Amino acid sequence: GIGYYELHVNGQPVDPSRKLDVGWTTYQQRTLYVSYDMTKFLTVGANAIGVFLGQGWYNRQQWIIGPGPRTELSTQYGPP
Repeated sequence: GIGYYELHVNGQPVDPSRKLDVGWTTYQQRTLYVSYDMTKFLTVGANAIGVFLGQGWYNRQQWIIGPGPRTELSTQYGPP
């Protein structure tokens, strides 16, 4: 997703060192992504995947409020 996330498999964070992924970019030109080898997290039988999601950089409010508002950019972003 184009926003902040935290990925968990079977109740364990996949990579506790990665917070507020993915980084900022101009999404009109590129979209960043992260891939994981989750083999060590999977068990025989049922597995559960959980994701905490935030609005992240795709949040249009970031362009309207805060230091140096750029209201012209708020029309290029919408709900995640």
